[in-house]
Amino acid sequence: MKKSKQLNRNNMKNFTEKNFKDLFDKTFISDTERATKDVQCGKCKARSKNNFDGMARPIHFYPLVCAIDYLRYFKYGGNCDGKQYKQIVNQYISNYEADFLYNSFRCGLVHQLQIKSNKFYIFTDDVNDKINTRNYHLKEIEITTDEQGEFHATIFNLKIFIDDIKNASEKLFSEIFQNKTTDPEPYNRCANWYRGFILSKKRFNKNNLDIQFFSI
Repeated sequence: MKKSKQLNRNNMKNFTEKNFKDLFDKTFISDTERATKDVQCGKCKARSKNNFDGMARPIHFYPLVCAIDYLRYFKYGGNCDGKQYKQIVNQYISNYEADFLYNSFRCGLVHQLQIKSNKFYIFTDDVNDKINTRNYHLKEIEITTDEQGEFHATIFNLKIFIDDIKNASEKLFSEIFQNKTTDPEPYNRCANWYRGFILSKKRFNKNNLDIQFFSI
């Protein structure tokens, strides 16, 4: 028992708000964010376009909608709950329609690897031209093509969505750590996730394996 308590103390000595936020970001956000950026070679200084070349794919949003699942878990606990997921959206990323983000986006990606919607969407990661600014994000535009004629499509920008998820997690985790005395359960869930991730990472590292996700 004494050894077990010592183990827990050692694992949690670095459990700070900053380290927790950094771990969450690395687990769900930073890899996707890094893939949207142009890469510059350190030796020849040549630049290459990002992996998406201006057009994101629905699958690139997968870890981000899962990140919202974890925000829901840290705040409320328990298994996945659509009502609570929508509450997180309404409270922390209210510029998105909660029903769409959960039913069409989250459930579509998690269960079918596609967006469940009858509408057309343009998924992009570019923010360098007028149509990809925040003013056009989630807005419907009219498009004309030779094959389909005129139709309407909604712009969904990956880079902006990443920023919104980062801001939402920053706000929620700040609240949890500030209220850890008066409302300890969300804080304890964060601590348990952090401890479990660190323990799992140590076990995987012994076998020269990498771990990215730790399930609830």
